[in-house]
Amino acid sequence: MKRPGMTAAALALLCVLNCRSEPVQDIGTVDPETVPSEYAGGGDEWKAWSEARNAWYRESFAACLKRAGIRMSCGGCASASIKVLIQVDNSGKIVSMRKFYENVCGKSAPVEYETCIREFYGARTFPSLRGKLFRASLGTGLSC
Repeated sequence: MKRPGMTAAALALLCVLNCRSEPVQDIGTVDPETVPSEYAGGGDEWKAWSEARNAWYRESFAACLKRAGIRMSCGGCASASIKVLIQVDNSGKIVSMRKFYENVCGKSAPVEYETCIREFYGARTFPSLRGKLFRASLGTGLSC
């Protein structure tokens, strides 16, 4: 957005600073406990995230479990959970997901399951979450 008296160089710099798509920070060393959890801010900005989570359970959860060979049951695999830090760039795309906790049937998450989750969320944009860093629980399911 051009402002009165702004030179072309200043406008270009403003665009570079506000339109970049790379992560704002390296989340590899961030302590997850210092990052707000999903929905912590509340409000309409999380509507697209809620819709994506609902779509995940409706459309992909069972297929991802099957793809990874996970069979949930009360007597066997009672729960599946992966917690990640998510970095959203200024265009609303997820540019980084760092796993910091996992428990799928009492073990590490199968690569196929984690990949399925990353593909699902990575294919979406979240314009209202531009520039945000937050914690999220993905692929969470309980059989009992």
